[in-house]
Amino acid sequence: MAPAAAPAKPGGKQQAPRPRSFLVGTQEVTEGQDYDQTVSTYGGSFPNWALTATGWLKGIWLDVLITTAGNSVATVAAQENYPFNVLGNIQLNDINNEAIFGPFDSYTAFLVSKYGGYFNSEDPATAATYYRVALTSTNAAAGSSHFNLWIPLEIVRRDPIGPVASVNNTAALTLVMSMNTSAGDAPFSPALRLAMSASSCFCPTYFSGPVQA
Repeated sequence: MAPAAAPAKPGGKQQAPRPRSFLVGTQEVTEGQDYDQTVSTYGGSFPNWALTATGWLKGIWLDVLITTAGNSVATVAAQENYPFNVLGNIQLNDINNEAIFGPFDSYTAFLVSKYGGYFNSEDPATAATYYRVALTSTNAAAGSSHFNLWIPLEIVRRDPIGPVASVNNTAALTLVMSMNTSAGDAPFSPALRLAMSASSCFCPTYFSGPVQA
């Protein structure tokens, strides 16, 4: 009986090893809380925020606080999507001032957060940090609200796909925001003052350098 034929040898080239994930050589850090601005005029613009985060930016958390005072009417009128429409424009520009997120109003950004699937609990309207003071009665604070918005750059975490390098010492990514107009936002009674602050902006980034103990 003839011996069985030996298995064919590979062609001499070994299969290239699969590249290691970008995440293996990085650590996730959160920077921020260096931007705290308030606008009290409909249509008013916030000062542009030049991001100082270093590394690869995966997104930005916005902490939005709406404060009303002096309401003296029984019912306060507001648009359908209030308070999530309070910003007329959110736009994140790259170092060449080209938009990489937006320009959107904050309600569109709210929908991006809600349906983008970036987190297990992504709906800003059901988050524990959300509240809105009822628009009825003569409560002086009627219409006050607080919510968080996520400005996403990273689309898929496991790869990851989307983070933008923020390592240029001569140019920075810039966040541009403005309050909505009264027609598009909340046509409150003249007795009602609305002040909106976008503060405590957190920037989760990937950092590949040494970490201090």
